[in-house]
Amino acid sequence: MFLLLTPLAVVLHAIGAAWGVLSPIEDFEVTEKVAPETIEEVNPELTEGAIEAHDGQDRLVRESADEFDTELFKD
Repeated sequence: MFLLLTPLAVVLHAIGAAWGVLSPIEDFEVTEKVAPETIEEVNPELTEGAIEAHDGQDRLVRESADEFDTELFKD
């Protein structure tokens, strides 16, 4: 049964991928999981209203200055 359905799955996947390339999503909404006030209370780096005023360009909270490595190989 799987051998018979594999070509169909491949074709449907290719159609979906083509659709995503030709008609990409321009905006989307996310479900709010935790109230912004709770996040601001837990993170001392954030002031009241910081999440609402955030423009979405940079990180609001950073654990450390070297949190992300930009080097390809680091030994």
